[in-house]
Amino acid sequence: MRIGVEIYNAALSMFDYNPDSGDVTYKFGFGNRHSIGDNAGWYNNRGYLLFDINGNKLLCHRFGYYCMKGELPNSVDHINGIRDDNRWCNLRSCTHAENSMNRGMNSRNKSGYRGVYKDKRRATWNSEVAIKGIKHTKSGFKTPELANEWVVNKSKELYGSFYNEERT
Repeated sequence: MRIGVEIYNAALSMFDYNPDSGDVTYKFGFGNRHSIGDNAGWYNNRGYLLFDINGNKLLCHRFGYYCMKGELPNSVDHINGIRDDNRWCNLRSCTHAENSMNRGMNSRNKSGYRGVYKDKRRATWNSEVAIKGIKHTKSGFKTPELANEWVVNKSKELYGSFYNEERT
């Protein structure tokens, strides 16, 4: 469930966002629990920082984006792929599909390259790059390195500014 603008506006009255560090901090002290300027939030099981306001859990990167732009985009991308790097220079508005272009390698990957897999029947390597539900594939490579070279070039072509060399 998406959290509405009214909750973000309420958060603005209680929390500060530092665009240089990406920290979300308390504007007020709360008894012995928090002092003014303490970092707010905790890590969820996916590695994102979030904080609570009136029972609503807000992601720190979405709050940072809202503080800077005054709007809530569909998704907010961490440009460098580091989920807790919420500095303003590392955040950008995107669609869900664009955000997927910047994700890391699948944990089940065996080739060591994103989008490269072995065709055991033919003893060759295949490559795949997907965008907007369309898979672009090429098969018959003799080595995973050659297949990866195709993936890198195709990814640059299709992903544009969302291509991240460190993520392939």
